[in-house]
Amino acid sequence: MAITRRQFVTGGLVTGAVGVVGGGVVATRNIHGTRRFLHHHGLLSGPDQGIPDVPGDVEYGTLQPGTHPVNYGLYLPGREVQAVLYGLHGRGGSHRDTFESIGLHKFVAAHGLPWGVASLDGGEGFWHRRRDGSDTQSDLVDHLLPFVEMRAPVAKAVVIGWSMGGYGALLLPQHNPETFVAAVANGPSIWSTFAEATPGAFDDAADFAANDVLADVAKLVGTAVRVDCGDDDPFAGAVGDFHERAPDLDVNIRAGFHEDASWRSYLPAQLDFIQAHLGT
Repeated sequence: MAITRRQFVTGGLVTGAVGVVGGGVVATRNIHGTRRFLHHHGLLSGPDQGIPDVPGDVEYGTLQPGTHPVNYGLYLPGREVQAVLYGLHGRGGSHRDTFESIGLHKFVAAHGLPWGVASLDGGEGFWHRRRDGSDTQSDLVDHLLPFVEMRAPVAKAVVIGWSMGGYGALLLPQHNPETFVAAVANGPSIWSTFAEATPGAFDDAADFAANDVLADVAKLVGTAVRVDCGDDDPFAGAVGDFHERAPDLDVNIRAGFHEDASWRSYLPAQLDFIQAHLGT
């Protein structure tokens, strides 16, 4: 029996979390996953934004700061750089995501802003020191940032991240309050307890407690922090909790999903936010 578009959207896939597509059965675990599935297949609209079609050359390279290489990407405009946005990718991503998946440098260029964009590999370490000795937060603050500062000596540092990187964009200002003039988090992967966290995000309960952005949210009060999260993002509830604990921070739960197309749609307002706090 054929299934109409209306039956598909209003039927079992939304209420029962099981649907049929092209003869195959697709199961989803929650309403956010269901709606994201529908959106991916063109059956539900979202605030999708493409990458601007403007020039933006990126330098990719590798730093050798000590015991391990650090892969990086760097975009610098052809004029004095007033700020550098340090992009933190999601879990399992790479230094290329900031440029090739989000296109942050092209949004900057399209807005005519004298800002650079830099990124590095963060693997799956959730942007803090881990038991295995890896420390992607140190890779950024102690190695990539000084390297970029040699190329752009007067630039102010801003951190911006997505998913795991959104968590990092909140954690880094808590740990390095004098380093970043502004921080922007998109769909940050944050949890209230260690038991709720994605397996592998933290070494143990003590590691979670030492890097708990919700528990330490007071450290961000009075700073230039912006959080944007889609209402169909599985972390929307945790972001709402974050806002309740720090109502003076700029937190926005808006239309969107836990994906690049939604996060790109937030960038124009985020660039305005950053510009307002740079004092330039």
